[in-house]
Amino acid sequence: MSVDGSRRYQGTCGILEWDSAFFARRIARFRLQRCTPADFDPALKECADVGIECLYILVDASDTESIVTLQEKRVFLADIRVTFGTELSISGSGPHVSGSKFQVPCSDDTIRTRLSIDSDIPALRRIASVSHRDTRFYADGHFATEQCNRLYELWIEKSCRGYADAVLVVEDDAGQLAGYVTCHRDRDAAGHIGLFAVREDARGRGIARELLKAALGWFSTNNIAAMTVATQLRNVRALRFYSRAHLFISAVEYWFHLWPGDGVV
Repeated sequence: MSVDGSRRYQGTCGILEWDSAFFARRIARFRLQRCTPADFDPALKECADVGIECLYILVDASDTESIVTLQEKRVFLADIRVTFGTELSISGSGPHVSGSKFQVPCSDDTIRTRLSIDSDIPALRRIASVSHRDTRFYADGHFATEQCNRLYELWIEKSCRGYADAVLVVEDDAGQLAGYVTCHRDRDAAGHIGLFAVREDARGRGIARELLKAALGWFSTNNIAAMTVATQLRNVRALRFYSRAHLFISAVEYWFHLWPGDGVV
């Protein structure tokens, strides 16, 4: 993850400027799609040459050679990312997928969704600070829990201030913010959901369903014909939710974190 995606160093390992500044460590992302034995040693040398302390490596779950290589080198397996997707019709006013089983469950008119405003940010930060504990940053003991909490607080704030193309929020029946979803426009009429959370004490009331419906509606009305959303294999609640919504699995990938200072084989 890189909140702003900025990368200046143009080697095999692309420096993530925002991540590095936030965690106060020099962090990079491996640019290649595979990490075979022939790729690993040059990457490790590059880390030493430019002072990279942590290297994010993402490989496809079907790439057995890369996965075995990284495991043999004792690189930390931080996450298994499951990406769901769907195709949207942009011809109508509501979200649906032509030629598939997809449908958003019936709406609850007592739950109000809307675009976020600046005054929402403090409440959204509070929700974000405790809502993403299944992610790879919390799983990696090199990052303190308090740091990870602040990461998501800042991430949702940056999303509200323009990093996302839209942040949709939901209010509960008491008028309190109960959840959010961030929508991003990608290239070629595609888009993705970045952050998706429901306040813990508001779960089980259909709020996630309404947020997904609102997000799909935003994508559809903004001429975005394909949408993806990623979650973690350890996040069983999210896996069940997206499956029940008839989204299809479009990719399964492994996130590894290489910490050269820990020593590798």
